[in-house]
Amino acid sequence: MTVRLGTPRKTGSVEWGCPYQIVGLDGSRVEIAYGIDAIQALQLALAAIHIRFEGRSDCTWKGGDEGDAGFPRSVPYAFGRDFAARVERHIDAEIARMHGAAQRRMARMHASRQKAAKAKRTRLG
Repeated sequence: MTVRLGTPRKTGSVEWGCPYQIVGLDGSRVEIAYGIDAIQALQLALAAIHIRFEGRSDCTWKGGDEGDAGFPRSVPYAFGRDFAARVERHIDAEIARMHGAAQRRMARMHASRQKAAKAKRTRLG
């Protein structure tokens, strides 16, 4: 499959459109995501691509986990800034938790390697 993302262009007096296409997934027609400016149109196109891939285990980007098509979900701002801030705090907390776990795992691996190297030096010494 190939994802094509076009350049946002002004489509009317107050709206922009960003074309996108997913070749090889349920047809290959060009779709357009509309927004109030170029950035919103681009963000909505990326969100639409995410939705098209959501739940499909047969769509995995190179190096990704099974079913990870490489187009993450965006934090929705349609429910207001307070809602988005709460969601972002939850995301930040989860990232911190995962980062801490990864650091502890790396520290254990480093300590294990140092212990093995010391044991080898002792046997050779």
